[in-house]
Amino acid sequence: MDGEAASRGPGGRVAAPPGGQTHLSPVDALCVSLILEDCLHQLEILGCIAPCAPAKIPGIRTSTDQEFRDAPGQDPIPSDTLRKVQADRRFAEAVIAETLQEVRAGGTFQSLLSAVASEKEKRDAHDAAIAREEEARKRVAALQKEIYDLKKEKENELQRLEEEITTLKDELQEAKARSAMEGRYARRMAQARLSQAARRREHVELALRDEVQTLGSELDNENRVHMDIDTFLRRHYADLSEQLEFWMEKYDHDLEAKQQELNNLKATHASDLAHLQDLARQYSEFEAVVIEDRLEREAERKRLEQEELELRCTVKIQAWWRGVMVRRGLGQYKAPKKAKKGKKGKKAKKGGKKKK
Repeated sequence: MDGEAASRGPGGRVAAPPGGQTHLSPVDALCVSLILEDCLHQLEILGCIAPCAPAKIPGIRTSTDQEFRDAPGQDPIPSDTLRKVQADRRFAEAVIAETLQEVRAGGTFQSLLSAVASEKEKRDAHDAAIAREEEARKRVAALQKEIYDLKKEKENELQRLEEEITTLKDELQEAKARSAMEGRYARRMAQARLSQAARRREHVELALRDEVQTLGSELDNENRVHMDIDTFLRRHYADLSEQLEFWMEKYDHDLEAKQQELNNLKATHASDLAHLQDLARQYSEFEAVVIEDRLEREAERKRLEQEELELRCTVKIQAWWRGVMVRRGLGQYKAPKKAKKGKKGKKAKKGGKKKK
């Protein structure tokens, strides 16, 4: 029993050898074989008694432990649960039998590890499927909520459209009634206009008849006037034809006279042109003489002005020179010399210098 307990891990499962080895020693292989054989016998017994009185098998964990732990007096276990228990039992029995053969044959339990790994993969796949199913349920719930909201929105929109349809029907009825009233009013107005137009047409017809009679009398008058005017115009045309012949003859006569007069004027113009050219030549000669005379007079004027200027300058120079001679006592304005010069003379001379 101590070896059996040592070979079991937590939860009653067989513990793997240390270091992750799959080969057992002969002693361990014998212990494991005994344990597996005992488990196999218990599973066979469970298979025989499970349909009538399912009981918990020590050391074996199945999915029906919760049902086996139910208190007496509760409802019987459902058939689906019993079938699942039987399937798990058969799977465990097959795995243990195969492991027992492998342990007895070679001291290994690789088939057990493979079965556990395969079962773990199935469990993971089952959990993933459950998670996907849960996600799908959430998605379905969200879609159902969206469908409900959309349905609610469409119902509200349908109700609004029905209200609009009702309103439009009322407006249509009102429009029909209004159009019927307007139609009756239009027919009455048309009848009134037709009667008014008929009366107006009668008045216009009478007025046109009177106008036709008036125009007939005016047409007769116009015809008489036209005949008178035609006679007058024919007579006037004959007079104008005679006047045209007269004026044509007068035109020819006047044209000859004017042509002769034009020839005379051309001859006179030629003689006048020659005389004008002669006068122009004489004018040019006289103009040259006049210009020459003007130049001579201008030169004479400038010469006289120059002589007058020189004379004034000469007079000024002579006056200045006389003043200099008088002030300095030069020439004929020189003072007579004295034999003796006294003090008085010196003083007088000094006084004279001061006056200067």
